[in-house]
Formats: sequence, structure tokens, C-alpha cells
Amino acid sequence: MQRKPRGFTLIELMIVLAVIAIIVSIAVPAFSAQMRKSRRSEAIARLQQLALEQEKWRASHASYGSTTDVPPGTLTHYDLTYSGVTSTGFTLTATAKSGDDQNRDRAGATTCTPLTLTQASGTQTRGSTAACW
Repeated sequence: MQRKPRGFTLIELMIVLAVIAIIVSIAVPAFSAQMRKSRRSEAIARLQQLALEQEKWRASHASYGSTTDVPPGTLTHYDLTYSGVTSTGFTLTATAKSGDDQNRDRAGATTCTPLTLTQASGTQTRGSTAACW
């Protein structure tokens, strides 16, 4: 009686490798997109937190705070800045850092950088990237 050889054929191994390659080619871009979306959510949360901190500052002072009064802090993938700080409003901006993968963040056809939050005369508005919020 002859023993049946054990192991895998080259064709079987190549099929398994092809299936793995297909799965990886689908999974890696999806994972990267989800990571960018997660980082964007972190930036949005920080902008909203800064807006609350500005309101706290304004409750005790004649105008909204500057970067020394209410420091924007840092995020790994975004630069946070203030502009147009007056007694009635301010603009907060989160811009993806230069050369960072976050610059490729999109919501549909809309590019999601920079993210802006503007407070003017008691009304808060989000920037031109509303689809990203």
C-alpha cells in the first residue's frame, strides 16, 4: 500500500496568497480612511472644547481670550490656531499638519482640512467643510 503524500501543492499555496493579497488590498485603505476620520473627530472635539473655554474666559473678561489667555494646545495631526479674536467673536481653525496623511481626509468629494469654528455675536458656525462635521 502506497502512502499518500502530505502537504500543500504549489497551486494551493498560490491561491491562498492571492486571497490574502485581495483581502489586504481592501482592508488597508479602509483602515487608513477610518483612522483619518477618527483623527478628524479628535480635532472637532478639541475645537468645541476650545470654544467652551473661550466662553468661560469671556464670562469674566471684556473680550474673548488670545492664545496666551486660552492656549489652543496641540494635536498630533493638526495645528490649532485662533484668528479674529474680538469682544464679540473669534475663529478657531484646525489645519492638518504639512506632510501628514491627514491632508488626504475627505467626506465624499469634500476635503476636510482646514476645519473652522466661528463664534460671532452669539452665533456659532462651522466652516466651509460642513460635510466633515
